[in-house]
Amino acid sequence: MKGSYLKSKKIGFIGAGNMTRSILGGLSLSENFDPLSIWVSNRSSQKLNEVKEKFGVNISEHNEKIIEECDWVVLAIKPQDVKGFLETQEKDFTEDKVLLSLCAGFSYSTLSKNLNQIGGIVRLMPTTTCEVGEGILGVYGENEHLVSEVIEYFASVGYVVNTETEEALDKIMISAASGIGFILEIMQIWSEWLTEDNQFSKEEADRITEESFSGVMSLISSNQKSFAKLQSEVTSKKGVTLAGLESMRNSEIDRVLRLGFAAALKRNIELGR
Repeated sequence: MKGSYLKSKKIGFIGAGNMTRSILGGLSLSENFDPLSIWVSNRSSQKLNEVKEKFGVNISEHNEKIIEECDWVVLAIKPQDVKGFLETQEKDFTEDKVLLSLCAGFSYSTLSKNLNQIGGIVRLMPTTTCEVGEGILGVYGENEHLVSEVIEYFASVGYVVNTETEEALDKIMISAASGIGFILEIMQIWSEWLTEDNQFSKEEADRITEESFSGVMSLISSNQKSFAKLQSEVTSKKGVTLAGLESMRNSEIDRVLRLGFAAALKRNIELGR
């Protein structure tokens, strides 16, 4: 039965930050969600209490407790803390444990080298929109059966993508996870332009911007037309939309975005080093 792993697996999160809360939000949307099968640890007791209050999960201030109690351990800590964590907890990851890593920059081979006794490793790359069940979750691992179990477990968070290479997983991170920040940057500029001549209040400008982007997504979801086809339907020859698009293209908007993707990818490589 789809989602059955939510009842059969005990899963623990090391870290109670945004990514953990986003994933828990998506998991809680499933009818099979069992908060008593989930553990969360964090250095901040305030964050732990907030997570417990919202989702009803088990909490602990000790990482060892999470690893001891759970079948799968989700590593959701800052990249700069990963090396120290692996060195400290290496002995606790025995062959009956599985590590699910959310940490950018740390490859499968790097994690395997540090945890050579562990039962399995899978890398995950989630977006914060997993919280509302509309997220994207990239998955990479070398054990096909384990990857299938992970995909089933996290089905309720949104679109789960099984990537064949870690390079593809990195593209998920840049385009979807980091991409949320890029989209919100554009939305801020959009809203600010509306308020420049005081024709609209900030609240009105934000609402117009939100509805514009939301409307496009609804339009895309309601039919099978390509992005280019939908764009052509609102772009007439010598019209207003075309004038704006030509200006953007002359300013090489595609180059600006590609440079942003490249800079994020470069930083991802630096974090791994």
